[in-house]
Amino acid sequence: MDSKRIKKDAPYKPLLRKFRNFLRKLLDSRGLSKGCHYWTSERMRRKVWKFMHVLELPTVFMDLKSLNMMMLMLFPTIAKKQRDKKRFCEELEFYFQDIRLPCYEVFKENNIRKRKAFFSEPLIKYLWNLFIVCKPDVTINHLRRTRSHPYEGEARYKKLINDIFDFEQRFNIKILPD
Repeated sequence: MDSKRIKKDAPYKPLLRKFRNFLRKLLDSRGLSKGCHYWTSERMRRKVWKFMHVLELPTVFMDLKSLNMMMLMLFPTIAKKQRDKKRFCEELEFYFQDIRLPCYEVFKENNIRKRKAFFSEPLIKYLWNLFIVCKPDVTINHLRRTRSHPYEGEARYKKLINDIFDFEQRFNIKILPD
């Protein structure tokens, strides 16, 4: 094996994006995303709030912060909307600094700090559990692809597994299915 340092960030990126895609497909499968490209911020709030009810989220997550987290994960472009645009969400401006790492930045570029913020967030823990229960094949296939990577696949796989195990222990979350 080459003595080069193997980065853990790269193998996480597709997995995190698959998680977000899972949420989007779930929203779509409930018929709640039709016409989403033309929604106003108010319509987005209503649709995402309904989605949260459809998912039967625990009452602890039925608040404005969680609503904004869900909107930001499902529709990340709202973070760039300016005050004069129809998709501008005023309350997102209030919550953005608290939720930007786990709900927005981690999907673009991740690092240990962003992954910690992501996996320590209670709403994400809950949604991640839903993800691995409903789609265990996604994480298993991701690990297989990591392991079969032509450049140091086995080393990348071991690094990723060790890091995942560490996160599972530290944040009391099940990241991989049994």
